[in-house]
Amino acid sequence: MKIKLLWLLLFSLLGSPGWAKPVSLYDGQLTVEVPALFQSASTEVIATMFGQAATKPQAVFLTVDSETRISFTLLQSPLTVEQLAATKDVLIEQLESQMPLKLLTDEMMDLHGQPWFHLDYEIQSEPEAKHDTILGTSLNGRLLFVAVSSPENGYELIKDDLASLIQSLTVVNPRSREAAL
Repeated sequence: MKIKLLWLLLFSLLGSPGWAKPVSLYDGQLTVEVPALFQSASTEVIATMFGQAATKPQAVFLTVDSETRISFTLLQSPLTVEQLAATKDVLIEQLESQMPLKLLTDEMMDLHGQPWFHLDYEIQSEPEAKHDTILGTSLNGRLLFVAVSSPENGYELIKDDLASLIQSLTVVNPRSREAAL
């Protein structure tokens, strides 16, 4: 465990915001700066991690120890930007009914002209507590989730990188895409 934390610390130091990699997803409709300490997971790794889940992410980025992950999932569920706040509230209810969690952030935010919801919470579970972040928006009239999951003891090491990643999330031409629907 200590070796994993040392690796994460090393990559966190190397992966300062200046070392972020620009990534384009969903045919260029979403751009994001992924911190350098995260590497793209292959289709095979995603299939192994998420097994037979009904909804698998289309893109996943992992730390070298695979303890922390960032996933991007575009659901088939229709969603307009006007429905984001209600969707966030339903998601909170679902999460609270499934597990004991401590909600740290529950907000709507604007990122480069696109509304997003932002949830940040801790899960006290065995053998190790987790810190999760979920962001959601409407992309082409569908629900897009960005989820970050980290062991609680490693969260402090990625907190600044996570803040930079969130601020870099950009839906390309959000108003023209919504108007086209």
